[in-house]
Amino acid sequence: VGRISMVDINMSIVLGFRGGGSTPKIEWVQPSFAPDHVDDAAVGSGEGSGEGVGSGAGEGVGAGNASGSRLRVELLFDEATFHTLCSAKGKGAAEAIRTVAEPLPGGYSTDRGEWDKRVHGGSAESLCGEVVCALPDVHGYKRCIRSTDLSNPETQAFVMRLTNAMMWLIDGCTPIDVGTDPTRWQLLTVWERDELVAAATVYIFVVPCKRLRVCQVFVVPRHQRQGVGAQLLDAIYAEAKKEGGAEVNVEDPCAAFSKLRDVVDARRAGTLRAHIDKSGGAMPSAAQLAQAQTELLLSKEQLQRLVELLRMRALEASGASAEAVTTFRVECKRRLLKVHNEDLQPLPTPERKRKLADMYEQLAGGYRECAQKLGKPAQADHYQLE
Repeated sequence: VGRISMVDINMSIVLGFRGGGSTPKIEWVQPSFAPDHVDDAAVGSGEGSGEGVGSGAGEGVGAGNASGSRLRVELLFDEATFHTLCSAKGKGAAEAIRTVAEPLPGGYSTDRGEWDKRVHGGSAESLCGEVVCALPDVHGYKRCIRSTDLSNPETQAFVMRLTNAMMWLIDGCTPIDVGTDPTRWQLLTVWERDELVAAATVYIFVVPCKRLRVCQVFVVPRHQRQGVGAQLLDAIYAEAKKEGGAEVNVEDPCAAFSKLRDVVDARRAGTLRAHIDKSGGAMPSAAQLAQAQTELLLSKEQLQRLVELLRMRALEASGASAEAVTTFRVECKRRLLKVHNEDLQPLPTPERKRKLADMYEQLAGGYRECAQKLGKPAQADHYQLE
């Protein structure tokens, strides 16, 4: 299967998510990213942008008609089973369907009747293990988190169907490799009315100690911006602690997930946060840092981010001295220089300093976003770090 070229074809791709219980609706969204087998020009070039391509009620597939020579490919996902229906309108539709859908790891249908039979076979919730956490009701509907390993081939197939959607919404997403020991993989899912709300795949390392790596986190578009991702990450930490894990880390997190993780970790770090707030942003002792790393199951790198976030929040709330502000900024830049040394060191000094300053401003901006969600410490006037 070749890579589709926008030179030869004028095409847009849209994703539909059908859910809503007994009166299903289709939420149409624009893909955020193009998988490797599709040209980037096919993403973000359709009608509308972002999450608001439009929503349609009932069972019909289609959020619009192809006009002129424009080719429109639609991928429709059922939120109870995540079976995929692929359809297209316009010249070259059959070839476009093959090129877009055949590389997807979870399979697909092009026949609506066949797809209906698959999705009406029952929810995939029964494949997702026991309930490990009940969540607060949302609009009167109960939600729960389930957890299971991937030893069941049907559960593996469900994860591949989920990946069909994730490849268009998570930058760089590729199918997981279950390998020879599927019990090393964990799937955590959030459900409401037999329909998927969110999912995460986690791999468990056992040498030299038990460590959990979060590989994929996906929230169904209609449920985004409701705090579900944070609830799912909290559940991962709880499962890790229950299983005696020493650390939870994340594989190549995007900027948005890094911020989510920072907020979740900061909320969990009650003792460390209270100490930093009380001290007005002073650096905790080595013993306090070691205790926090053990209790919060954090990697060394994530602990550094958490401490920087909490210190910036406290410094900006306490009216810190110019000397304290400068010291903090220099410490952050030294860490950034160490992390990005391979890219920065070959640059001329003025350019290296400029890029390092830009990196710091981006980092500080992200920390401020997180700090706003935490709320300010009960201290003195606001003082923004320059």
